[in-house]
Amino acid sequence: KANAFLENSLFYEIGDGFFFKHLINGDKDVKNALKEHYNTIKKINNDILRLFILQTLKKDHKLEGNINDNYLAFFADFFRILRLSDNIPQVKGNIITFNYFSAKGVISKTKGGLYHIDLSKMEKTVNDFTKLILKIEGNGDYKSACELIEDYGSLSPQLKADLSKTKNGSIPIDIRLNQGIEILGIQ
Repeated sequence: KANAFLENSLFYEIGDGFFFKHLINGDKDVKNALKEHYNTIKKINNDILRLFILQTLKKDHKLEGNINDNYLAFFADFFRILRLSDNIPQVKGNIITFNYFSAKGVISKTKGGLYHIDLSKMEKTVNDFTKLILKIEGNGDYKSACELIEDYGSLSPQLKADLSKTKNGSIPIDIRLNQGIEILGIQ
């Protein structure tokens, strides 16, 4: 399953290369059109395009492995990133994506309080969200970017409470590598 995390990281960067630089009509660049929402939409682009590319490659047997591993690794990483400040574009993008996928029935909570991912809804939701984000970018649709952020851009009280539990449990956000001459025993 470690391959899924590696693939997701690699294809996140590849997704970055597929971000529109200029509007489809050529009038201006996407950054100017999307204004203050540019970075958030760009982060959503990277996230969703990585899944779109991975599911396409795996469906066409160009890349080995089960796409469900990538989907689950994607959401595991979400919970890690959501613990950062929500003023960071990547976190804001993840909140929007999380809420979008929840609204589409992909993410739900069990009676036991655990999060459940309905893998049978992933491919369609990834396709639909990819189409929406690419339309916003390609058209420089500031109004739709504002609506997306307004509709999906806030942490629910329930998710906020669930994330606070991880802070109380001393669970690190990232693995920290102790390094240096003293650690290595080299003097």
